[in-house]
Amino acid sequence: MIAGTHLVSDADGVCHDISKPARIDDPRPDLHADSGVWQQPLLIAADALGEDDSLFGTLLGFRSCGAALVQDERGNWRITHGEMPLDDYEHDRTTWLMLRRREIGELLRRLASSPPGAEGKAAW
Repeated sequence: MIAGTHLVSDADGVCHDISKPARIDDPRPDLHADSGVWQQPLLIAADALGEDDSLFGTLLGFRSCGAALVQDERGNWRITHGEMPLDDYEHDRTTWLMLRRREIGELLRRLASSPPGAEGKAAW
């Protein structure tokens, strides 16, 4: 799932990732409509793994369960239930997404400000 990582062991035998991932594959490539778009928010969330992995885990979990990224007529992105049962999505949204709404909002704003055709590319 995460390509381009490099693990090293310290003197105590603890492994550390010393490189940033080059790419994150969509855990649900079968959901074609937005598969290319998920790479960017997942990659940025993975970039912060050393500090706090809950944002990455939250986004990865939602996508794995079938959540979708949809764009409105003004170009703004939002996370929707997609293939997730709506009741499960609403419960998990309250439990997980709302806790990270600032960070997720920033990721979605950055995605909206990407140049046209940049979806699915790591640099933005």
